[in-house]
Amino acid sequence: KTVLIALITTIPMFCILISGEWEGANQLVTLQNIICYRNLKGSSSKIQLEPWKEGIANEGLEKSLESMFINQTFYTRSRVFSSLFETFSENVDKKESKRYLITAEQGSGKTTALKKLLKDWCDIINNEHKSFRTFKLAMQNATHNIAEWDVRIHLIMPNLKAIFYNIQGIFFELVNKCVNDTGSLFENVNSLWQTLTKKEKIPVLVFVLKFKDVININTLTDAIHQKIIQDSTLFPKNLLDSILEREVKRILLVLDGWNEYSLLKYTKGAAPELEAIVNREKRQNINLIVTTRPWKSDELLVTRKGFQKLSVESFRLPEDRDNFIHNFFPGGQDAQELINVLNEKDSIIPKELQKHPRMLLYICNIWGIDKRIKDDRLQNRELFWDAIWNMMRMTYNRKYPQDPMTLDDLKTIRREVGILNLEHGKDKSISYVDLYEKFGCGKDMFYYGIFSKETNQKSAPWKEDYNDNMELYVKPVNPSWVDAQLETEINLRSKLNEQFLNIVYFLLFLLFIFYLLYNICFRTK
Repeated sequence: KTVLIALITTIPMFCILISGEWEGANQLVTLQNIICYRNLKGSSSKIQLEPWKEGIANEGLEKSLESMFINQTFYTRSRVFSSLFETFSENVDKKESKRYLITAEQGSGKTTALKKLLKDWCDIINNEHKSFRTFKLAMQNATHNIAEWDVRIHLIMPNLKAIFYNIQGIFFELVNKCVNDTGSLFENVNSLWQTLTKKEKIPVLVFVLKFKDVININTLTDAIHQKIIQDSTLFPKNLLDSILEREVKRILLVLDGWNEYSLLKYTKGAAPELEAIVNREKRQNINLIVTTRPWKSDELLVTRKGFQKLSVESFRLPEDRDNFIHNFFPGGQDAQELINVLNEKDSIIPKELQKHPRMLLYICNIWGIDKRIKDDRLQNRELFWDAIWNMMRMTYNRKYPQDPMTLDDLKTIRREVGILNLEHGKDKSISYVDLYEKFGCGKDMFYYGIFSKETNQKSAPWKEDYNDNMELYVKPVNPSWVDAQLETEINLRSKLNEQFLNIVYFLLFLLFIFYLLYNICFRTK
């Protein structure tokens, strides 16, 4: 009888709890399914192995994200995250939103990490049946609302939370008094309840947008509706707008390519609300991840905008490099041959390039495509760097079709970069002032063979003596990017300049002697 009474009294309460939340939970699940379906069918689930063909339908060599992905760690000044999911789950119960700025150079793995974030989220979502997910979200919303009600009216009904929020405890206590041999059953039921009502450490919704794709789209709702949902019959725009308002603290918005947007908004158009979100002028409580290049990070890393700087760790040598190469060449023979060549003591491939995902991708491509490179076993420095520079030129032209780089342009750029590097000393830093005087503002310096780096890094970023107030400098990836002929030419020019100065000094000395002799002779007379 006691069990029956408990069931009769608690089941209606359960129904009352979730009935008001069922429709909202069902809307969230529908939106989750649309996001994951678009991710599965779109380019987000794939990796383009030929970057110069990125975005061209049915061209280029593509592989699944899962088959090529190499996990990279992320770090702030205080700790390390093994994945982007950890950045969201950290202190999930705190009320303030999370805002991270991922700063890394072109090809460092930023966009790939965002693709993996979305895929992992979809895997979790798709691992549960739609009905179960709907029921779970309804229960979570209901218990959350009860807690909110209890806070608001605790002066009037101080036992509200004890009655409703912990209702499963009342039920189990009543039943266990009558049934002593079914403890394991009720433990399982209790575990299920905890699963249904606990606060999840993943976002309810994840929206990943590229700044270059949302130019001239005024609002966040329009951007999501046009670029992710893509069909108004699947999900009405007004309903999406209400969900963005209602679930703002449980949504993760990811915006890729702030540095590109900073240039595009003056030439092609702006995205006003997305820019306002980044600047924390609108939707201040939304969880946000923004990616940018280091040289464009200073304007966002101010206290008012609330960003934490999140850096990406390079590939580890040799394990990450070797895994990447094996993933690129699944057959095994080509992969092992390339690894053996890279491991040779006299290898011409700088270690810095082997740790950089995009550069390692170029190395794999030239090893697989260019028979001369393979036959030469990467011993010809000029042949290797010519191939790397040409792939960078093709990638640049694909990324910036409005300002293509010709072979003559490439030759000039290589020469100017070499001169700049030699003038400032090999392996020495070059200030942005010197760089912009040489090439002008607004250029994508990655394709000029130039990286921005952080200086004064005395220890690992998560150690106590780490200094986050660092200056950026730029430098060519390696002095090898300077042709030996150019270096000889510069050195010869320097010697000629030195000889010319010596001649000038000698003539001045003779003039001084002549002046002295003239004065002596004049005084004698």
